Amino acid sequence: MPIGSLILTLHLPGIHSLKAKRSIIKPMLVRLRKEFNVSAAEIGLQDHWQDAQIQIVAVGENARIMDASMQDIYHFLQINWPEIVIANETFEII
Repeated sequence: MPIGSLILTLHLPGIHSLKAKRSIIKPMLVRLRKEFNVSAAEIGLQDHWQDAQIQIVAVGENARIMDASMQDIYHFLQINWPEIVIANETFEII
């Protein structure tokens, strides 16, 4: 059973405090968990106002399904949070 891992480095232009950053990141992670039944967490850059690093992990039947699910998540983020720039992405199937 494959495990898919998607690590995204995000840039949040216009954010000027950690409180404002977390007001965006926390609801995003909750919505990802609810919509896609995945594990999602902020894993890095917690002390940077305008940057965040999140990881999304899921288990699926096969690698093809995992790839499609992670693509859906990526597009979901782009559509629902257009103000956030995805600066870097790393996708891995284990």
